[in-house]
Amino acid sequence: MEFKKVTNEVLNEIIAVWQNTHSGLYSNFFGLQDKYTYEYYNSEHTILIRRKEFDFFRIYLLSDSREDIKILLGDLQDEEYVFNVPTKKSIEEWDAVLIAAGFKYYETYSKMINTKISSMKIIQTEGTCFAKLEELDQIHNILKESFSVYTSHIQDRDELIEYINNKNIRVEHAKNGSVCGVVIFSVTGTTATATAWASNGEHGMDLYLDMFNYFIEKGAKRYIFWVRDSNVKVKKLYEKLGAVPLGVKDYTYIKKK
Repeated sequence: MEFKKVTNEVLNEIIAVWQNTHSGLYSNFFGLQDKYTYEYYNSEHTILIRRKEFDFFRIYLLSDSREDIKILLGDLQDEEYVFNVPTKKSIEEWDAVLIAAGFKYYETYSKMINTKISSMKIIQTEGTCFAKLEELDQIHNILKESFSVYTSHIQDRDELIEYINNKNIRVEHAKNGSVCGVVIFSVTGTTATATAWASNGEHGMDLYLDMFNYFIEKGAKRYIFWVRDSNVKVKKLYEKLGAVPLGVKDYTYIKKK
């Protein structure tokens, strides 16, 4: 199987033609992102789209044939692949197809929303501060140590620099001055999001409260985020603060070389 490299503009045209000539029954594809480059492979019934992340490929598809999916995904042997299925529906059919193609289930995340921000009050915190550019490598290392590259978006250096410059990262420090905790957040319009919260220090909860303080200051009305289902303790904390599930889950499957 040979994947072709094309520009995002050309690939969008190929996808549009396919969608106009097929009734896609199976898809985990939700559009191309400008900051990534992609490759594709197409058969009579299916388009496979992949992008490189770290040392693996994340793969997407549009198809009108379950059998074609099993054959094509089964033929992926040259690299390590990660397949995500975000859905509100049962995962049973996808699970059967992916397992038959040699993938193994890895993890599930649930999408949640908190609409209680407008009723919250700013809480004074201690032991934290905005991140500095010279702490970039330490922050990146904490992210890689705390989160899986398969299931979480771990920002690259350029993205982290942008977040730091925009004061969207707060950190805590250990007694020796090194960074031991980080929270990364943003607000667009009235919607708040966060991509990471991790701490090995004494002020991890202060970091979390810092995030909400920022949301309040920016006038956010809702906080939308993903949480790992197996992280029961943190999920309960989110629920205690008013978060509820949106009903969408993201299932991750992995296929080794």
